[in-house]
Amino acid sequence: METGTHPVAQPQPTASPQTVLVVDDDHAVCDLMALAVELGGRAPLKAGSAAEALAVLEQHQVSLVLTDIHMPRASGLELLAALSVTKHPPPVLVVTGEADAYTTRTARLLGARKVISKPFGLDELGREIDEALAA
Repeated sequence: METGTHPVAQPQPTASPQTVLVVDDDHAVCDLMALAVELGGRAPLKAGSAAEALAVLEQHQVSLVLTDIHMPRASGLELLAALSVTKHPPPVLVVTGEADAYTTRTARLLGARKVISKPFGLDELGREIDEALAA
């Protein structure tokens, strides 16, 4: 009886999940948006302000930024402006409870892929994240 060797299956490298930076000063909303990111099979990073988001971006490469517009000190629009002058800015989705024409237009001019109105559902937010990452 011959004993042959069977090829040993080599572990395949697994692709690391896409990372999404979630920025909102309201911790409950930030957690909700992070949940939508996780349900889509992605890894969320969270920041409670635009300044904290910029610090996170110095340390981590992200696939997408999901930010609120209205935050104390520096707004999501100011975060967008700061990102727009970087060498390779990630795509950005902005969420707001006050999606007036001026804010929406300004966000789009600064590079936002989309402005999403609050309240939103997890499914809706998940679809918007999918679309932004597929673009």
